[in-house]
Amino acid sequence: MEATGIYWKSLAKYLYDYGYKVSVVNPARIKGFAISKLSCAKTDKADSVLIADFCEAMKPEAWYPQPLYIQELQQLVNRLNVLINHKTQETNRLEGASKAIANNIQIYKIIISFLDSYHGIFGDDKLG
Repeated sequence: MEATGIYWKSLAKYLYDYGYKVSVVNPARIKGFAISKLSCAKTDKADSVLIADFCEAMKPEAWYPQPLYIQELQQLVNRLNVLINHKTQETNRLEGASKAIANNIQIYKIIISFLDSYHGIFGDDKLG
């Protein structure tokens, strides 16, 4: 099978658990094989025949599931990468917000200063 999408691992594990020999191949290898055969049909049936031909000709090695501790470690590393990306995004948002807030504060200081300069025109009770 081709290693595409998110479902190949579950299917490969399922087939392996039921005693089938499973090979998982990079889709680029299948595509290269198709080009070498001058195959350009893109239907599910044509793809399945092409993959079968590839396996018969190239004899890809059998796939075995990784030990559970490796799978768990990969999940932890993936989660860590997601959290690092979120932290970076939030840091960037915070920096952008800080600049916007600083600009707004500066604008309001100018407005207050402007209004203070005209305070005497309206009397002390108007602008306080």
